[in-house]
Amino acid sequence: MNYNFENLFDVLVEFFNTLPKDRVKIINFKRYQQMLKTAAMLKECLSKTMCEGEITIDVTEQFNLGSVSTTLDSLTIDNPSEFINIVSQADNFEIYPLTNGKIRIDITFQSVLKTIEKEV
Repeated sequence: MNYNFENLFDVLVEFFNTLPKDRVKIINFKRYQQMLKTAAMLKECLSKTMCEGEITIDVTEQFNLGSVSTTLDSLTIDNPSEFINIVSQADNFEIYPLTNGKIRIDITFQSVLKTIEKEV
């Protein structure tokens, strides 16, 4: 069997979008607050080393997760323990190069949203 995995992510997103949406989701205030605090701490850390980039905060309803992201021309971490403190509340973080020569930081938080089950 020959599978084409090029569009696998798009197919998965389409599948999730077709699932029934009879559940209500609310913000998990504690996790959301941790995500916002992380964004503020990251912004402060980057400003100390003159790394400039716009920080974006996003919530993905399908997966109940939130993310803090930024794209930078360069990245310098003068205080590793401060950076560890920034990402310590997150469930995952990635730092990777982009094809345009910039650097991307993604910090993700699971359970930013809570699903309220509908009683039958």
